[in-house]
Amino acid sequence: MPSYERLTLDPFITKFFLMFILICAETVGLFGILGNIFNICNFSKQGIDNSVTVTLVSLALSELGALVTLQGYNMVSMPWMSVGVGDIDPSALFFIFFYLNGYFIRVSGLITVYATFERCVSVFWPFKAKLIFTKNMAAIVNLIIYIVLLLYLLPPFYVFQVEFHFSPQLNKSIFFASVRSNAENLLQMMYNLFILIDITIPYLIFLINITCTSLIIRQLKTQAKWRKSVTRSFKKDSKEHSARKEQRVIVMLVTLSVVFVACLLPHCVVLTVFSVLEIIDGDLVPVTYAFTFLLETINCSVSCIIYYKMSRKYREVATKMLAALKNFM
Repeated sequence: MPSYERLTLDPFITKFFLMFILICAETVGLFGILGNIFNICNFSKQGIDNSVTVTLVSLALSELGALVTLQGYNMVSMPWMSVGVGDIDPSALFFIFFYLNGYFIRVSGLITVYATFERCVSVFWPFKAKLIFTKNMAAIVNLIIYIVLLLYLLPPFYVFQVEFHFSPQLNKSIFFASVRSNAENLLQMMYNLFILIDITIPYLIFLINITCTSLIIRQLKTQAKWRKSVTRSFKKDSKEHSARKEQRVIVMLVTLSVVFVACLLPHCVVLTVFSVLEIIDGDLVPVTYAFTFLLETINCSVSCIIYYKMSRKYREVATKMLAALKNFM
């Protein structure tokens, strides 16, 4: 196994920043959980009748899963959780929440890439895109993403196992995470796969996202200039209204893509730096990871605000839902 280095800070400063970041993440995460539940209800009331809505519902489900597991991860990371919960050691909880969160974050990333790619194609070839990216097509692609990425969970859940053992410190049997016997080779393989796949693929996802977003913005500017020159001599018609509606959807998805890259890129950079420098321990590590997880929490929590600001249909349904909730209360 490779040798590792430690990064140290003053213990008081470490605990202060860690607590502050975790409390912020828990607060934002609770808002995000409610927001994504609201998103799912909103899209359901709109009617899941097109590829965009199918993808947005799927994205909301993955972000909801990411936020729930992040809430658990943040709770386990609290300093007072070092004693565990009941008959469960913190290592077992940390292991479960960490990898489940990684699964949902990766699902969310690929769904965002698919949505951005779909809109990119629709900008350049609108008629062909409508024939290719149907509601059924979106449902199949999103389902495949969820199923295929389950492979991400197989190596860690095979190498590590949650067992029930006696703890001399607590004088009772508890659940804790441990490495399977004779798993040194598997651990080395996991480390190599992490360097090759778990770092390379996220950067590839970011590259596709940035490329598609750049192409969309460039094409939208070109179309806006052309439409402005054409509509000077003609009255607005239903086709122009439809084009503007489609443009609003595209801008909304581009905004989601930009937020995704801005919030998740720091985590990948941290993983890359720590992996290259072989740093996995020290006081700075939990603080740094907590900050990047806070950014992930923000990414999964702001979608309802983006939808409300940029989608008139979402806003209308949201107003009715909030009015009904107010009357109920």
